[in-house]
Amino acid sequence: MTASLLLTAFLFGLPIIQYQTYNQDGVIQGAQGIAYVKKQYAMSVPLSEEYIAESIGEVQQLFADSQNVGYDGNERFLIGDAYWNHIAPREKMLNMIAKTYDSPQENSGYQKLAELEAAEYNNFYQAMEDKMQALRNTPSRGVSDAQKAYWSNMGDKIKVPL
Repeated sequence: MTASLLLTAFLFGLPIIQYQTYNQDGVIQGAQGIAYVKKQYAMSVPLSEEYIAESIGEVQQLFADSQNVGYDGNERFLIGDAYWNHIAPREKMLNMIAKTYDSPQENSGYQKLAELEAAEYNNFYQAMEDKMQALRNTPSRGVSDAQKAYWSNMGDKIKVPL
C-alpha cells in the first residue's frame, strides 16, 4: 500500500518536476517555472480599443528599429531585449489580437501587427465580429443556419472589453 501511494505521488508530481518555460535568462524548470508563468498571467488588463491600438503601435515601433528585427528567410521577428522585455510577457495576448486580423485560412503571430494600418486596427471588436461571421459562413465548415444563429447569439453574450 505504501509503495502504491509513493508511486502515485511520484506520478502526480512528475508534471511539476518536468515543467519548463523560458525567459531571457534561459530555462526555468519545475515549481519556479510554474510560479513565473502564474506571474505572467497575473498581468491582466481589460482589452479596450485604446489599449489594443497602443499595444499594436508599440509592436510597430519595435519593428521600425532594424536593430530589433531578425529574419529567418520566411518571416521577420523581434530579437533580444525587444522580444524579451516587450513581447514575451504578453505574447499570447498579442497573438490573439493578430489572429483577429487574419483571414479565416490564415494563422499568423504578433508579427502581423507590424503590417497593420491604423485604419485597420482602430475597430478591434468590429474586426473580431467580422472574423467570426466569416468563419461561420465559410462553406467548408458546413455550418447550418441554426448553428450560425446559435453561435452568433453566443457571441452576442460576450462582454466587451475582454
